[in-house]
Amino acid sequence: MTTTATLTQAKRQNKRMNASRNRPGWLASLGNVNSRPRYPKRSATKPYAQTMASETEYANTDFDLKSATPFGTLQRELDESCCVLHYTHGEDGHWHSIVESSHEDENCNRNAELDIAAILEAIHALSPVAKSELDACYLREFNIGFHCWDTWAYVHTLPHSLVRAIADANCTIAVTLYPMRNPDGTRKE
Repeated sequence: MTTTATLTQAKRQNKRMNASRNRPGWLASLGNVNSRPRYPKRSATKPYAQTMASETEYANTDFDLKSATPFGTLQRELDESCCVLHYTHGEDGHWHSIVESSHEDENCNRNAELDIAAILEAIHALSPVAKSELDACYLREFNIGFHCWDTWAYVHTLPHSLVRAIADANCTIAVTLYPMRNPDGTRKE
């Protein structure tokens, strides 16, 4: 191994260690989430529309919130580091919101672990007022979505440290499967 390669490896390791120092324990245990393996893999030269069989893929993770009382402070603070897609007073008289991480990466580099960790980091940084509004929500759910294609036995894992962090935040996990074929079997475009 050359001296330059060794020096580059040392710089990367030092950067990873510095990135995880100022994080809460559960987030530090994930290490540098930006250096984690990214999946699902797909070829940039073979988009799905050009192939016969398409791979099932991670779509996104929504952080769904519902409360009997408004939670405007919570929404404003989450919107500073996440993307609030929806916040409304529903016909049922309750307040509803859908939040996503603000990753601008809309390709195969996204995965549930990175998206959930980013939202949990935003939750950890909330003010006491916003945290009390979050505690008042009767639904605090990470809803992981997948586009279901032709993959047999698709697996997408979450590390135990992340599952523990979700539980410690008093949140739940849900999975939504989006069929990518019409009822007659033809492909959705």
